[in-house]
Amino acid sequence: VATGVAGGSGKRVFNVNIEGDPVLSSFDINAEAAPGTVLTKTIDVTVSDGELTMNFSAQGGADQPKLSAFEVIEIDGSGLRTNQQQAAPLLVASPMEGSGPLMVKFSGDLLGTADPELSYYWDFGDGNASKEKNPVNIFTEPGVYEVKARIGKYGIPLYTETVMVTVWDESQDQDGESVVEQAVTIAMYPNPASTFVNLRLDHPTEQIAEVRIFDLRGRLVNTFVPAEDQFSKSYEISVNDLAAGLYFVSTITDSGYRDMQRLIIVR
Repeated sequence: VATGVAGGSGKRVFNVNIEGDPVLSSFDINAEAAPGTVLTKTIDVTVSDGELTMNFSAQGGADQPKLSAFEVIEIDGSGLRTNQQQAAPLLVASPMEGSGPLMVKFSGDLLGTADPELSYYWDFGDGNASKEKNPVNIFTEPGVYEVKARIGKYGIPLYTETVMVTVWDESQDQDGESVVEQAVTIAMYPNPASTFVNLRLDHPTEQIAEVRIFDLRGRLVNTFVPAEDQFSKSYEISVNDLAAGLYFVSTITDSGYRDMQRLIIVR
């Protein structure tokens, strides 16, 4: 980066060598840049010894080489500038837990901000795989599955993301007790939330026994368990300690019924 000056044409003419290679010859800053105007040159170089070497040599006695600033930007093996790479796409599985057989929908770019040229390879951990961006998989056997997504571009791997999926036996809850699922409705509000969330259950006999909050990677970040004699149809949980973002709230009733909803935390 350099700037030109008025009436300076021919007064700053020089050559530039970087890493021993000529990159600019008879370069006249004042002829190329208007007075007070910033002139930027971008040059790709390869540094093999860990030290960048630049040499400026004057032309025709005009011994005034000029460099106001320079920036070094590393370029990785994929051809992407490392300080300009997009963040890894936001992956999510929904639902992340439930009784089997469990159909789970995966999103390879929840926010819709990832590079559209990215390619995906999902390994669901149950012997199945997919190359779709937003695949669906049915987990038939109980267990905890580590679903891995390998994301690349032009055949070059860029990211590896992991989402956890938990599948229970259809006839048992997490503690091995028999479950009789019943249709219930659970309202969650406010949503978005910043300090607390209310859960209200609509059912003649069911009561809220446990609430779990998961992040987008399927990691358990909070568990709320009221005392057994305090089970009720409404429950308030604090979300003060959660960072802004998207979470999943799993509500479990005293009979083992489970409900999963998305929760947005704002700050």
